[in-house]
Amino acid sequence: MKKFTLIEVVVALTILTAGVLVAAQMFAMSAARVSTAETEWFEQHLLTQAAECFLTAPPREPLPDRFLEDSDYSASAKYAPSDQMSGGALAELGELALMKMTVTLYKDGSAVRELSMNRILRRSDL
Repeated sequence: MKKFTLIEVVVALTILTAGVLVAAQMFAMSAARVSTAETEWFEQHLLTQAAECFLTAPPREPLPDRFLEDSDYSASAKYAPSDQMSGGALAELGELALMKMTVTLYKDGSAVRELSMNRILRRSDL
């Protein structure tokens, strides 16, 4: 029966240790990616909800206080003339105007996400 030499044991332990360290690093990296993906999904979900709320509310009205009450997030909507219509086409809308609404999601005062869409508004609401 052949016994292992000290060199063989040291080499085997080195390979085993390297494998365990690589596996631990992969677990740590995957946990960080999951956390980042969860944050990105949450922020995108909040941004979508805020956009839906702004679309159903009168222009320039802030979000209701209860909307983001338990978080560090806030949102705002800004309006600008849409770049998809020329001056003649705007005149054909009469009382209505096509505006570009940009909804911005903020965390602790700094912008984290933004979503732009077109919205038809009454000129009297502008």
